[in-house]
Formats: sequence, structure tokens, C-alpha cells
Amino acid sequence: MPQPPSLCTDKPLRGRLATACLALLLGVTGQAGAATGTPAPAEFREIRPDEVSVVFGSDQIEISLDTQAPVSLAQAWAVLTDYEHMSQFLPGLELSEVASRQGNTLRVHQRGSTRAGILHVDYENVRDVSLSPQRLITTHGVSGDAKRLDSSTELRPREGGVQIRYHVVFEPGRPLPSFLGNSALKRQTADNFNAFIREMIRRQDSTPRRNAAGSPPPNNSNPPDHRAMAPEGPAGPAP
Repeated sequence: MPQPPSLCTDKPLRGRLATACLALLLGVTGQAGAATGTPAPAEFREIRPDEVSVVFGSDQIEISLDTQAPVSLAQAWAVLTDYEHMSQFLPGLELSEVASRQGNTLRVHQRGSTRAGILHVDYENVRDVSLSPQRLITTHGVSGDAKRLDSSTELRPREGGVQIRYHVVFEPGRPLPSFLGNSALKRQTADNFNAFIREMIRRQDSTPRRNAAGSPPPNNSNPPDHRAMAPEGPAGPAP
């Protein structure tokens, strides 16, 4: 039975593709994050790598994930679209900024790095992001390390939380690092979404509750900087 091509040994892939996959796996949001080091709440079941689907084509890779976060739809949307603060809760993401905004269309610039042991990979990309509020995020790469980058993230309210369906198609532009294989891409994608869901839960848990007078207390729930807390380990993924 034929086996799927390997990122590192298949000739059609080996000759053209890109280090940017670390940064581009998330396409919708931030990139490059191992687990943040923030303890997961008891109700949070971490996403396992085997829940991520990775399909290799002749010159592109498709990654899909269908998962659920135990937060409100509004909170999930707020974190997945918080490009201005993403570098504060996704380790390895050094810069995340909205270069321009027109209604529900944004141009997002991100830069960062990731490592696996002594190996170090830098990435940078600019993406156009289209928002259908609290329903759908689509992105299209306009410059950076990938020849093609298109992603979608769909949100649906469910009992006990929100369903998140993520899909990305990318064609890297340079040879992939040797440590990136099927299992690595699955692990990186799972780690990244675990980091996003932790941040969703942290913010929801710190949402001010109204006091007896009906006024909320001061809001001091800005995202913390987890980067110094993140353990050094295998390369993180790339939303």
C-alpha cells in the first residue's frame, strides 16, 4: 500500500518548500508556539497530536483540526483575532501587528522564530485577513516565506463551549528543515491551539463580575507575557 510522501525525503516536496511552515500552520492567528507553561484548568482537555489531520500533496500540505474550547463564542473570537497582543501569549512570536484595517478586512504582519534543540528557524509573513464576526476567519498570504498560504477558521456555539474548525493549505517556498515530518506538524498544530485555548480560558476566568452596586471592578486582565515561562523544547507550530 503506497505511503504518504515524507516532508524530508519526497523529491517533489524536498526541492521547493519552506521553513515558514512553522509560522504558517495557524494562518488564522499567530504562529510558532509551544505550550505556554500556563497550567491548564481542570475542565480543559488538551488537544492530542493524533487529533490533527495532515495531508501531503505533490507541492502543498493541508492541515485540519476540529476541536472544542470550553469558553463562550465571544471569548474564543476575541482571542483568535487579537493580533495586537498575540506575541504576549504565543511563545516564539516576536512581532504581531495590524498594518492596516478597513472594516472587517485586515492586513497582518507577523515575525518570529522557533527552535528544536540547537536548530533555529526564523519566519516572517504578511496576510490579508477577512472577518465574518464570531463566525469565520479567512486568511491569504500576500508576502513572506510561503508560495501559498490560505486558511479558514470556523466557530460554532456548542453546549459547554464553542466548536473550532481549522483548515490551512500552504506551499512552502524553501526546503523544509529535516525535523519537520508528519508527527512534528501534528504536534505543533496541537500545541498552538492548546496555547490559544489556555488564553481563552484565562481571559474568561478573569472577566470582571459586577459587584453589589452593579459596577464591574477594574479590569486588569491584559494578556501576560508567557514567553519567558515557556520551556525550551521541540519546535512549535506556526495559526
